[in-house]
Amino acid sequence: MSYTKFSKEIRKWMKDKGISTERKSSETPEEREKALAVWQEGTKHVFNEWLDEKRYKELISCAHGGWYKESEFFEPLADFFVKEKELQCLQVLCERKIRFEIEDMLKLIKYEKDEGINITPAVVLGFDIDGYNLEKSYRPVGEIAKYRIKALDRLENYIRYLEKINADPEYSEIIITIKDKVFDLSIKKSDLKSIKNKF
Repeated sequence: MSYTKFSKEIRKWMKDKGISTERKSSETPEEREKALAVWQEGTKHVFNEWLDEKRYKELISCAHGGWYKESEFFEPLADFFVKEKELQCLQVLCERKIRFEIEDMLKLIKYEKDEGINITPAVVLGFDIDGYNLEKSYRPVGEIAKYRIKALDRLENYIRYLEKINADPEYSEIIITIKDKVFDLSIKKSDLKSIKNKF
């Protein structure tokens, strides 16, 4: 797994710097904070080293694993692919998470229909997502609305990346159409066939 390799290289970097990789259960909050700062420095070092070595597939795998904050890993990687005009890498990086958010939303809609509960687009579009996020309860319509918002956020970010990289207009139009269909909840699983790019 790429994350395991990535972590090993961070530990190796720490050892080369004479920094202990051992963690104590009795460490103070200050020690914990210092250790975290060192780990983040090592993460940046290995991240940049792998970029230099063009280990894009492994970096994408790490980003997909969700081990790191998106702002610290996913976004800098996407920005790098845009800068280097690496469209296929950008597609593989971004499409997977978009597809998963939409598929999870569609599965939940189908499950509720199978249970005899018809959650219409109008109900989801009119749902108070901000209020629901403050609640401690679970409501299927709230979860569907959350998946929709996450998918829309990812799609909007992706469209911005595609504009910067000057992607093929036909491909960009496919992504815009998917975004529009997620917005009004007319999206179907068959619409996602065009976003399954792999290396």
